[in-house]
Amino acid sequence: MVLDDAQWCDEGTLSIFKFLMERKFFKENGLFFVSVRDERDNFKIEKFLRNVRDQHNLHQYYLDLLKEEEAAELIR
Repeated sequence: MVLDDAQWCDEGTLSIFKFLMERKFFKENGLFFVSVRDERDNFKIEKFLRNVRDQHNLHQYYLDLLKEEEAAELIR
Protein backbone atom coordinates (compact mmCIF):
# COMPACT_ATOMS: atom_id res chain seq x y z
CA MET A 1 0.00 0.00 0.00
CA VAL A 2 1.24 3.51 -0.77
CA LEU A 3 0.33 6.56 1.28
CA ASP A 4 1.39 9.48 -0.90
CA ASP A 5 1.62 13.08 0.37
CA ALA A 6 1.17 11.86 3.94
CA GLN A 7 1.84 15.37 5.21
CA TRP A 8 -1.84 16.10 4.41
CA CYS A 9 -3.22 13.24 6.53
CA ASP A 10 -5.40 14.01 9.50
CA GLU A 11 -5.17 12.30 12.89
CA GLY A 12 -7.93 9.81 12.01
CA THR A 13 -6.16 8.58 8.88
CA LEU A 14 -2.87 8.17 10.72
CA SER A 15 -4.69 6.31 13.51
CA ILE A 16 -6.04 3.78 11.01
CA PHE A 17 -2.54 3.07 9.69
CA LYS A 18 -1.17 2.86 13.23
CA PHE A 19 -3.93 0.37 14.08
CA LEU A 20 -3.08 -1.75 11.04
CA MET A 21 0.63 -1.69 11.84
CA GLU A 22 0.07 -2.67 15.46
CA ARG A 23 -1.79 -5.73 14.22
CA LYS A 24 1.03 -6.57 11.78
CA PHE A 25 -1.30 -6.18 8.80
CA PHE A 26 1.45 -5.04 6.43
CA LYS A 27 3.97 -7.56 7.68
CA GLU A 28 1.56 -10.36 6.82
CA ASN A 29 -0.13 -8.85 3.73
CA GLY A 30 2.46 -6.71 1.96
CA LEU A 31 4.50 -3.56 2.25
CA PHE A 32 3.49 -0.09 3.37
CA PHE A 33 5.18 2.88 1.70
CA VAL A 34 4.78 6.43 2.96
CA SER A 35 5.91 9.46 1.00
CA VAL A 36 6.15 12.79 2.77
CA ARG A 37 7.38 16.18 1.70
CA ASP A 38 9.62 17.56 4.39
CA GLU A 39 9.38 21.15 3.17
CA ARG A 40 7.23 22.21 6.08
CA ASP A 41 6.75 21.29 9.71
CA ASN A 42 4.06 18.71 10.23
CA PHE A 43 4.00 17.51 13.80
CA LYS A 44 1.30 14.88 13.19
CA ILE A 45 3.26 12.99 10.57
CA GLU A 46 6.55 13.44 12.44
CA LYS A 47 4.98 11.90 15.54
CA PHE A 48 3.49 9.06 13.48
CA LEU A 49 6.83 8.28 11.80
CA ARG A 50 8.69 8.47 15.12
CA ASN A 51 6.27 5.96 16.68
CA VAL A 52 6.54 3.66 13.65
CA ARG A 53 10.33 3.91 13.72
CA ASP A 54 10.44 3.06 17.44
CA GLN A 55 7.99 0.15 17.30
CA HIS A 56 8.35 -1.36 13.82
CA ASN A 57 10.95 -2.09 11.20
CA LEU A 58 11.03 1.28 9.44
CA HIS A 59 13.51 2.10 6.70
CA GLN A 60 13.68 5.79 5.97
CA TYR A 61 15.10 7.23 2.76
CA TYR A 62 15.60 10.85 1.80
CA LEU A 63 15.45 11.78 -1.87
CA ASP A 64 16.73 14.96 -3.45
CA LEU A 65 14.47 17.00 -5.70
CA LEU A 66 14.71 16.15 -9.37
CA LYS A 67 16.39 18.62 -11.69
CA GLU A 68 14.33 19.87 -14.62
CA GLU A 69 16.18 17.60 -17.06
CA GLU A 70 15.63 14.55 -14.84
CA ALA A 71 11.89 15.25 -14.58
CA ALA A 72 11.69 15.66 -18.35
CA GLU A 73 13.46 12.30 -18.82
CA LEU A 74 10.85 10.58 -16.65
CA ILE A 75 8.07 12.00 -18.77
CA ARG A 76 9.52 10.61 -22.03
